[in-house]
Amino acid sequence: MRKLILTKLLFAILSIHCICAYGQSVIVIKSGEIEPYEQALNGFKSEYSGRITEFIVPKSPGDKKDILDNIEAESPESILAIGIDALLFAKEKISSIPIVYCMVMDPEKYGITNSKNITGITLKISTKDQMLKLKSIIPELKKVGIIYNPKNTKYIVKEALQIGKILGIDFVTEKVRSQKTVPKALRKLNGEIDALWLIADATVITRDSFSFIILYTLENNIPLMAYCEAFVQAGALMSLSENYLEIGKQAAKIVKDVGNKKTNLLGRIIEPENSYFIINTKTSKTIGIKIPREVIESADKVFD
Repeated sequence: MRKLILTKLLFAILSIHCICAYGQSVIVIKSGEIEPYEQALNGFKSEYSGRITEFIVPKSPGDKKDILDNIEAESPESILAIGIDALLFAKEKISSIPIVYCMVMDPEKYGITNSKNITGITLKISTKDQMLKLKSIIPELKKVGIIYNPKNTKYIVKEALQIGKILGIDFVTEKVRSQKTVPKALRKLNGEIDALWLIADATVITRDSFSFIILYTLENNIPLMAYCEAFVQAGALMSLSENYLEIGKQAAKIVKDVGNKKTNLLGRIIEPENSYFIINTKTSKTIGIKIPREVIESADKVFD
């Protein structure tokens, strides 16, 4: 009998050790099934060794109830919300379980900092990091142009102006209310700036306006910093964007930290730890920019 009790005790201790070592469980709610979300989820899975149950954001009341019933039955250590729709669903329906989100642009817009059970990673590389990377290509950088619609991206420009004071960069801005005025705004900036920073503004970036911006900057030797790989491939000089796989890995670390109560992360918005640096050396040659060899070697991808 004593031997049996000791055996059971040993098994229980080993079970507890396994749970501590390998994590418990997480319920993942995705906003959809698109490649960036899948990359983030793959990154998460590579770092998190507990049980993972996946759901897509429900559309019908019945599906919503099914997810909530599963959450109640499983009692996971955290919810991972991938994308804004998943985050808003989780925020509305779940208050007693920590929620960690990723792949969400500008989470501060949705009152996240006021939620005591939510933390996560913003889908935005800091202005400071982007400017420092641009300065590594253009050391003499002093003036950077921005075309924007205040209705869409006033907050980005406001932040940039503050960062500019720290880095010694003067941001020269042009406001537009329609895509039709983008060419005029760009012509006004020509000769006044050392580079143009293309921000994600729906008024500024359309199929027609982007084609004009690319052609005009190349013809007038204006370095163009964009925010995604496709734009660099089309002719922008560089971009510093999000690395979705690494964001997923970072989310897994946050889940572990929240679960272990190592640090109080709830209520915080966290910046990505890693980014994806792309340059176009063909463009640099066209506009007469010599990129230092060490900068080229540090790029994650080079179009030449």
